[in-house]
Amino acid sequence: MFSAEYLKSLGIEFILNYNRKSRKDEELEKRTGEDTLMAMRELMDRILSPLGIPYEQRDEIGSGDKISTRPVFQGILRELQENKYQAIAVKEISRLGRGSYSDMGVIYDLIVDKRIFIMTTWRIYDPKNPDDLRQIRFDLFMSREEFESTRQRLTGGRFNKALDGCWMAGKPPFGYDLDTKTRRLVINPEQAFVVRYLYDLWVNGVPIEDKKADVRHRALATYLRQQGVKTSTGKTHWKTDILEKMLDNPVYIGIVIYRRTETLADGTVVERPMEEHVIVPYAHERIIDLNTWRKAQAKNNNTDYIPRVKTDVATYELTGLCVCQSCGAKMVRNAQLQKYQSRIEGKDTTYHQKEFLVCPNGCWRLKYQPVVEQLIETLHYFRDLTSEEVESVLVPILADKPAPKGINPIQDIEQYVARRSAELKTRMKFIREKYELGKYDDEEFEESRAEIRAEQEKLDRMVFSQEFETQKAKPTISIDQVRGSFDSALTAFNLAVDTQDKNQVLRSVFEKVYVERTEKGSGSRASKFVVYPVIKHDFIYSDLLML
Repeated sequence: MFSAEYLKSLGIEFILNYNRKSRKDEELEKRTGEDTLMAMRELMDRILSPLGIPYEQRDEIGSGDKISTRPVFQGILRELQENKYQAIAVKEISRLGRGSYSDMGVIYDLIVDKRIFIMTTWRIYDPKNPDDLRQIRFDLFMSREEFESTRQRLTGGRFNKALDGCWMAGKPPFGYDLDTKTRRLVINPEQAFVVRYLYDLWVNGVPIEDKKADVRHRALATYLRQQGVKTSTGKTHWKTDILEKMLDNPVYIGIVIYRRTETLADGTVVERPMEEHVIVPYAHERIIDLNTWRKAQAKNNNTDYIPRVKTDVATYELTGLCVCQSCGAKMVRNAQLQKYQSRIEGKDTTYHQKEFLVCPNGCWRLKYQPVVEQLIETLHYFRDLTSEEVESVLVPILADKPAPKGINPIQDIEQYVARRSAELKTRMKFIREKYELGKYDDEEFEESRAEIRAEQEKLDRMVFSQEFETQKAKPTISIDQVRGSFDSALTAFNLAVDTQDKNQVLRSVFEKVYVERTEKGSGSRASKFVVYPVIKHDFIYSDLLML
């Protein structure tokens, strides 16, 4: 065929052998049981070994449709670009790819620019030879046309089978198994029982305290987890998006829908126009009766009323306390079970629970325990205030409620100015402390201080414009009582035996706590945040603290 001397005269010193298992090879393996990839390697070995020129073999399993879906070939292109190899050996040119014309252009340009010789089982192609280049272009074009013909044939076959009611959408939905001979769905009794149970809870409600409560997807997922109902993977953690799809899937009333979506060139999945859908009723036995299905769809389509039902009664330290500073939504606890696989052989897989404080509107999320620790630090900070600081710091950040008897009310504008000024002082103190601890750099500190000073100047102008001349009576606070109250709260929190007791202590002190993330975390570096507490009136003015 060709000698080693001839190849060396062309400057070929290192050859790369690329072997790709095609769809045709997979079909052959199903018929004969032959390992086509191994056979291809052995064939190329018999051709390349006698040459005496060093070569490497790279194998890949996958369609030649796109370079982007072939990581091995992507690496080969980079190495050819770096002149590591002077020739690439393949069983036939179509093994290089049968993708789009843009992909073929990438391959062709690289071969020409770098003069990469192509070696097949029967000849060698020289990019400097016009006849060889013409043959390369022809083979690449024909391989693409063959690919398109094969794809159209397969698509047409799938389309005809779908019209006949066969399941052509991959993995069968939860509740069904796939009969591989007929390609039709058959009921899985155990899973079908779960599907019927799920629809019953959705339509008729979840039993809570001797009555049935109407719930939405999140509460339903929590209830299923509490009842130990298992998903298709054998776990009890139900995701709300999975429940939404199951409760809206017509497959459970015997309808098969094919060609509902399509995948674009960039991988984006989009909805096809309704006229392109293939809808086949009575394709298989239904799990859900039509009456239940209609009720479920009526509830799916009704977004006017969203019931607020708590099926998870667990209370944690910050339950009902924290508010997102950006949007004003109540922040919630989110727990995730993280899987850790040890790199040490013989070590078992471990699971760790990660807790986050999350804004339901997606503003941000923070690690849960650092926020708890910051509130405890806040209690220490308030307990250690000097007598001069108590009046200026604590009074303006009390909850916006009527003051106890004996305390004169203050006007709205005056109250706002005083409250906001105190918040700015507290925020400045926190920022200064963080700066001293090294959590803020000079630029961040100066920027934050400038913002606070600008807002304080606006408040000062507001006071001046209103010409407040009357000095209002201010409540008298006992410094000893304040310190005793915060000290009692700290003691009660430390002695609390569970998270519910700790939450009760914090809620006795704080009306609410605004949380603001000041810097997003990255990797092992945690996010930075600031808390703005609002203290209850009763906690400061009450003669008897009830914890």
